[in-house]
Formats: sequence, C-alpha cells, structure tokens
Amino acid sequence: MTATISIAAILLLVLPRYSTRPYTIPRDTLAVLLFPVVLYFNGWPHIDPLIAEMAAGMVAMWIISTVFSRNTVISVKHTLRFTAIMFIGLSAPPEAMPVIVGCGVISVIVMILQRWFKTGPYIHGLAGNSNMMGAFLVPVFFLSPYFVSGNEYLFAGIVIILSLGLCITQCRAAQTAWLVSISLLIHWIMIPFAVIIAALVMPWPALNHRIEILKRCREQLTWKTALTGLGVYNSRVVLTIYQDRIDQHRPRRAHNDIIQMILDAGVVNAALYIGIMALSIFRAYSTGNVYMAAALFAVLINGLAFHTQSITIVSLVTWALIGQVN
Repeated sequence: MTATISIAAILLLVLPRYSTRPYTIPRDTLAVLLFPVVLYFNGWPHIDPLIAEMAAGMVAMWIISTVFSRNTVISVKHTLRFTAIMFIGLSAPPEAMPVIVGCGVISVIVMILQRWFKTGPYIHGLAGNSNMMGAFLVPVFFLSPYFVSGNEYLFAGIVIILSLGLCITQCRAAQTAWLVSISLLIHWIMIPFAVIIAALVMPWPALNHRIEILKRCREQLTWKTALTGLGVYNSRVVLTIYQDRIDQHRPRRAHNDIIQMILDAGVVNAALYIGIMALSIFRAYSTGNVYMAAALFAVLINGLAFHTQSITIVSLVTWALIGQVN
C-alpha cells in the first residue's frame, strides 16, 4: 500500500505537464494536496536521523524567511510546496525508481513527437522548457540500471533514448553535468578531466545572460538577506531581467541553486542543502552505489548553472534519491 501511494503521487506530479506552454498546469498545488495523503498512508519517512534533522532545518529556515518576507502569500505557498515535495520524495520506496526512469523515457518520446508534429514553441516533453527537461533527464539517466533488471538490450535502449533526449534539449548546463557525472562512474579522479573537456566545448558567449542574472542577485545579497533571505520565491519580484529573445522584461530565478537558496531563505538553508547532498553522495559512493552517487552529483553540478530545486519534478527526484541512500 505504501509503495502504491508513493508511486501514484510521483506519477501525478511528473506526467500531467503535457502542454505546448510550460507554465499552465498547477503541479505545485497538486504537490501540496498530495502531502497529507502520503503522510496519512505512509507516515513519516524512515531515513537517517542526521539527514532528517538537516531536512527539518531547511523547513525551519523556509518558515523563518516567510515571517520576514516581502510577500507573505507567495512565501507561504512555496514553503508548503517545497515541504510537500521534500516529504513525498523522502517517502518514495525503491519501487519508485523504475517508475521515475519510465517517466523520463515517456517524456523524451513525447518531446520527439512534439518536434515531429511541430505542436508549438515549447517542444520539451513533460517538464516545461529545455532547462527543466534537461535537469529532469540528467538524474534519470543514471537511474536507468534500476529499470532494466539485468536486461542488457533494454538497458542499452533506455540509455540511447535518454541520451538522445539530453542532446535534443540543447541544455548546456544539463549536458555539462551529464558529462562530468559520467566520469564519476569511471573513477572520481576522472572528474577534473571531464571538467576541462566541458570547459573547452562550452560556448562561453551563451553565459552572458547567466552572468547578468547573477549580478542582479549579488545586488540583493545583504547581511539581512544572508541571514533570512528575501522569502521563498520572493526573489522573482526583484530579479527582473530583459530578454532579447521575447523582447520583454520577465521575472527570473537565480539560475544557481545555492544563490537561489540564499535569496530564498538565507545562508543556513543553502548550507544544509549542500550538507545533505554531500553526505548523500559520499554514502552512496562509499557503499558502491555509484549510480545513485552519480545521479546526485549530476543534480549538484547542474545546479551551478540552473535553479534545479525550484522545479517540482527535479526536486522530487532529488529528494527521492536522498531518501534511497539514507
């Protein structure tokens, strides 16, 4: 029953984003509604006490930041969302890992069909835009061994499909994280060489937009911001960047997980997240679970150039991975 409820929640949060516009379906609201359902049927997740305390500390910082936020309504909504996603992810059983991989494969197939039939400007599967799709597919790629049960041909097929999807997205942040994390599967000493290769192939002029956003973020970082943040999701109110592609100003996220977390809820919140990720990667790698370690490492690397943890399905997969290794 526990596995069924968790898998149903994951499917509801991952699959309903079929749209040619990336922001139409209220997946965030759905996560909040599913929170009490999963809590009622599954109870509290059974994870390492240290990880549980650090996760609770992140929730506490979200609540504190809400008290001092500029827009309390926005902060309350997204504090509930982040808490719900964290809980549902940590509650996910091992049976959920193949389901997540299956959702990734379906999303790539949908993306290919969207491109084939030219259904609209946002041809990026179930995740939203290309950055969201790439951020979702990177950890899913490293979970693919959990889907195949020793079938080499099926494994090869899934790897090809997910690799094709990552290439089609043209998301440089995800592709860099993908390349660097694959090196972890070979040996951790290969990571510096993968970073050098990624730097050589990176089209550096494309980073100008990211740099502009980070400059605006730096303007918002004060002593008060460092302690309590602006309030969860309130940074979108003050980070409005001009986009030539659509010829208008749009509210933006930081395109960096750590800076975004500082803006949302302060330095302590970001430090707790880094601690949880680092400890989880170390535990997975030291116990020989290199695929889980690579998946988490990929999320961490991707988060240097994109706000992965602000995206519902990516954050859900991240917390599910954390729950599995702890």
